[in-house]
Amino acid sequence: MKILTLLLLLFTLNVSAETRIEVGPTALSDNWSEGVMVVISERFGKFDIGLGYTSEQDVWPKWEKDNGYGPAHLERNSFFYGQRIWSKGRFEFGLGLAQFANKSRALGQKTTYPLVIGWNFNEDVSLRLRHFSNAGSATPNLGQDAITIAWTF
Repeated sequence: MKILTLLLLLFTLNVSAETRIEVGPTALSDNWSEGVMVVISERFGKFDIGLGYTSEQDVWPKWEKDNGYGPAHLERNSFFYGQRIWSKGRFEFGLGLAQFANKSRALGQKTTYPLVIGWNFNEDVSLRLRHFSNAGSATPNLGQDAITIAWTF
């Protein structure tokens, strides 16, 4: 609750920050599902801090098929994350830490390491590939991915 209060305070103060909203389809272990990821974040200099949501997803990753598991059903989940962003021209790359509300079959634990790669079309619109992984620290480690369109205001 303290983290949410701090994040809401940062959003309302808007100390030379940029607010970004992202929406896009999700994938699990390279298998696209009917899921959606939504991310709301603030950029403070070279850091992104945000909240995200993933909808329910039903997929059958190749790894699960090959190892005798059935289709993967993931419940809705939410997460809080912070990332350091490096920019070069229109290209962006970020690494950080995320905390999910619930453990899932995609990630194996609540704490994950997010990666983002983005291309800024202009100051307001960008395309972003988001990947969340536990970096092999838990099983399973299928990874949660999304391709999002981001609007900055």
